[in-house]
Amino acid sequence: MLSFTKVITLAAVAFGALTQAVPLAQRETGIQARVPGDVSPASHPTIVSVFADLTVDLDVELCALTHVTRENSTVVDVEPIVVKVDAILKKAVVAVEALVDISAEDSCKDKDGVLVNIEVLVAVIVDVVLAVVVALKAVLVVCVDLKAVVAILARVVVTLLVLIRAVLKICVEVYGEEIAVRVQAFLGAGICAYVFAAVNVAISL
Repeated sequence: MLSFTKVITLAAVAFGALTQAVPLAQRETGIQARVPGDVSPASHPTIVSVFADLTVDLDVELCALTHVTRENSTVVDVEPIVVKVDAILKKAVVAVEALVDISAEDSCKDKDGVLVNIEVLVAVIVDVVLAVVVALKAVLVVCVDLKAVVAILARVVVTLLVLIRAVLKICVEVYGEEIAVRVQAFLGAGICAYVFAAVNVAISL
């Protein structure tokens, strides 16, 4: 089975030298937090609660990125929003890394102390990643100064990967390599692959 670190390797290869920037993850109308009734945040921080907070914090900024047009896609227009998104993601990284203070299993439980189903946890992670990637794609397809704008968007891509790595470092202790393989498959296909490749091409120009 693949190591969880292959998730990072897969995405890193997609945009080559961009990974050297480490460290610095929506639908078109905003994110909807995937925290179903029996998977609510516990009394102590958990992966689910961190991602629920992240979803709420990102909503406005990602929505703004999805509504960028050719006329307001310059570095001056985009950078302030991207800086906020990057800061929000970094805050989530810190929150996930702080989960070291509790056991990996407790980090993956719901409010009732029940271990979250692997399918639900993968969905929680993937929802946020997809939200960020959709927002980045919206900017990529309209921006005029592609190389300059992508250099800014790259910060978010790298921070997103750091967040994924931090989460999977905990999750593989509980669910094994299966959760890493599932997330890896998502990162290597569809819109994620498109955005990573676009970033790589623009950085290489």
